[in-house]
Amino acid sequence: MSKLIPRKIKKACKGATLVYNKEYALTKVLFKVRRNTKWQRKAFAYIVRQEQVKLKVIEENTWALFQGTVKRYKNEQINSTIPERKGL
Repeated sequence: MSKLIPRKIKKACKGATLVYNKEYALTKVLFKVRRNTKWQRKAFAYIVRQEQVKLKVIEENTWALFQGTVKRYKNEQINSTIPERKGL
């Protein structure tokens, strides 16, 4: 983790267990110690933000890959319909 994150949030994150559902979305964050402290709430908010950023990056990369595949497919279709001239 970054040095910009307070030490207490880092400590709270170490004892955290992330629980995902079948769609790989974060559903729960379970902490080793079951106290509702300020630092655990902040750690939970930090973990949720990081998950959202991760999902956004994955979505953008997938969309870019899809667009590149579509572009390649269209270029192949255009190039295959043009007859080649053999021998002039």
